[in-house]
Amino acid sequence: FINPYGNFAIEGIPVSRPEDFRAVSTRLDPECRNAHLVVASPVDLACQFSHPRIIGINHGIHWDHRFNRRYNYSTRKFAAAAQGVTNSLLTVAVDTNFINWLRTVDYELARRVRYVPNYVDHSIFQFTTKDFSSELVCLYPRRLYEARGLYITGAAFHSLLARYHDLKLVLAGQIDSEADRNLLEALCRSFPGRVVWQECPPDAIHRLYREAHIVLIPTAYSEGTSLACLEAMASNCGIIATNVGGLPNLVLHEFNGLLIGPEPGELCLAIERLYRDRQLLEQLARNAYQVSLRFSKSLWEQRWLQLLEDVI
Repeated sequence: FINPYGNFAIEGIPVSRPEDFRAVSTRLDPECRNAHLVVASPVDLACQFSHPRIIGINHGIHWDHRFNRRYNYSTRKFAAAAQGVTNSLLTVAVDTNFINWLRTVDYELARRVRYVPNYVDHSIFQFTTKDFSSELVCLYPRRLYEARGLYITGAAFHSLLARYHDLKLVLAGQIDSEADRNLLEALCRSFPGRVVWQECPPDAIHRLYREAHIVLIPTAYSEGTSLACLEAMASNCGIIATNVGGLPNLVLHEFNGLLIGPEPGELCLAIERLYRDRQLLEQLARNAYQVSLRFSKSLWEQRWLQLLEDVI
């Protein structure tokens, strides 16, 4: 297919094994040979490329998973990413977690990676004055599945909503599986009106941040620098995030949010703490906004323009 998007044409290419990075990369390579510049996003797609001018992008360690054990460790999990970095002139990582991990595998290869975190557009996600002494609205603004913390959130709020009647949970995201849908619908039935789920389009999500007091980023595994976290910070929200992936690049514990382990019990304790200490919640939200200014879209653009100048 070829679909127009703004001033660009988006071209789709058929591949026999779309879940296989090497198969996709092999198929893409001849299509890219006449390009002046290739941006491989994710960088794994460059693993079979022969183009002389490639910028790769790593969005997080996608082979981070709850089933990982030392006895099933295999370099095949990240072989495509490592080869993609090797084939690229430089690779952009949105978090330092990937860079630090790569340094333990190949120190010289890690020197070819630059840290450019994701950004927030402050013209859309704006500081909103809030009453933190009223009913607390907790917002989960991301895909509704295990990796992003759906099960952690569900377990925590089954306990919290039974004990705190002026607490509300709003979930805004897409559901991919029937099992996840069943879990969420059961939670909504258990607490009608106090658990609200809606599939909010990206251009409307900023409205939900305006109404939220606490934003939950309870990632279980496989995270870069969360756009939702940055958007919440810019909107004067208190942040509770897990210490997973690139989230510690954004949240300093007890300064602009609370960092917890990816466990329902820890999420319960963090929410209870902010429920009882509204002054701390307001302070964390205020500090989060100030931190978000260092992740502005204009700074992100400057960093990328410099990268493009270096490569071209």
